[in-house]
Amino acid sequence: MQLNVRDTPYNAVGDGLSHELSTRFSSLADAQVVYPCATALTNEIDWCAIQTAINNLGQLSPLKLGQGGYVYLPPGLYVLSQTVALKDSISIVGDGPRASVLTRNGNFTMLTLATYTEITHVRVQGRASSLKKGKETGDIMS
Repeated sequence: MQLNVRDTPYNAVGDGLSHELSTRFSSLADAQVVYPCATALTNEIDWCAIQTAINNLGQLSPLKLGQGGYVYLPPGLYVLSQTVALKDSISIVGDGPRASVLTRNGNFTMLTLATYTEITHVRVQGRASSLKKGKETGDIMS
């Protein structure tokens, strides 16, 4: 199964600009109806969309190790405000390192991996501390 972060209900922006939840929601409770992972109105919509898609994919069907799904990042520059935490057997796939890019708004670890996860055809832009065992800017492809 594959979920597109630009599709409803995720509605990622992916334009490289900061879009906090406060631009769409008047309260955290309202935001959490769409994005249960939201912790503050200062969270980036792109991060909320990606993390919610990951969380939803893990709940849609019982996944066996090695038989998971994909969160699809169409071409765009996605701004993260917190760590994207992958779940077992769920991967992120993009359209290539020049097309699908993750960047961050702040200083934090950008991604944490789980068992049987992959990040393919996505560029991760950040400092070494933003990538677990990563490099300055990583073209993550398989």
